[in-house]
Amino acid sequence: MNWKPWKNITFRSEFGYTWNRENDDHVWAADAVTNSKYGANGQPQARYGTDNSSTWRNANTVTYDNKKLFGGRDHINILLGQEWSSTEETERYNTSIAYPSSMTINEVLANAAAGTALANESDILAKDNMLSFFGRINYTMNEKYLATFTLRGDGSSKFGDGHRWGVFPSLALAWRMSHQDSFRQLTLWLATMVSTLVLARQVLQCLNMVPTWLIQI
Repeated sequence: MNWKPWKNITFRSEFGYTWNRENDDHVWAADAVTNSKYGANGQPQARYGTDNSSTWRNANTVTYDNKKLFGGRDHINILLGQEWSSTEETERYNTSIAYPSSMTINEVLANAAAGTALANESDILAKDNMLSFFGRINYTMNEKYLATFTLRGDGSSKFGDGHRWGVFPSLALAWRMSHQDSFRQLTLWLATMVSTLVLARQVLQCLNMVPTWLIQI
């Protein structure tokens, strides 16, 4: 969602939610069960797994953009923002053993209750939470000189106690040579030289007097 209450000022807000479910089924035929930790060797075994995960994310930014700074000579763009997200995941497994030795893999999958069910296993993973604050300044002077400064701070539940936050600054500088008068003059001079050499080659070629250093032009 974008909202522009004043000139040069834009607010933006995003929200997203994702839910995912994955099934992870494994079946071992009788000849593959020779040293199982569950016992019942020589008989098919099956392990049925379900993985449920959910994630939500919210980001909010405000941007100031002025393309007419100092009478239109300069352009400045300032962005400030905040983002947070959380992920939760749960895993559940059901294991069955001692299926009849004659059953194939497809028959085990089609007759899950034919084996001996063991105790269910479940694992609720720790939530993955993150909170971030960030800012960026883009400044362009006279369409020639450019500077970008960014600063981001991330706090994550994955980090250890006392080290929850990390700060990441960066700076980039650039110079557009194509907007310099001297560069434009150099470009014009090179173009003139190339045109002159090409014309000279064509004239000498007509006279059958092309020097070796002009052959490649």
